[in-house]
Amino acid sequence: LTPGMQFVRRWNEPAGVVGFEFADPSGHPGVVVLWAQDAPTSIRVPDGWQVYDLMGNPIDLRPVPVDEVPIYLVRK
Repeated sequence: LTPGMQFVRRWNEPAGVVGFEFADPSGHPGVVVLWAQDAPTSIRVPDGWQVYDLMGNPIDLRPVPVDEVPIYLVRK
């Protein structure tokens, strides 16, 4: 997350996934932090977003696996 990013909303979908969306200072969506609350699952990545792991490495698997370690969806 970069300076000035602001919390937008909590994601509750899909079930079992916790997510927090942040926007840049102009209000454009920028970053979503996601992880699985209970059991591992997977998500479909919306068009226009790239996924990164905790270390900043791109994740190219589709659908994207989600477990207890956060992943980051970043607007392209």
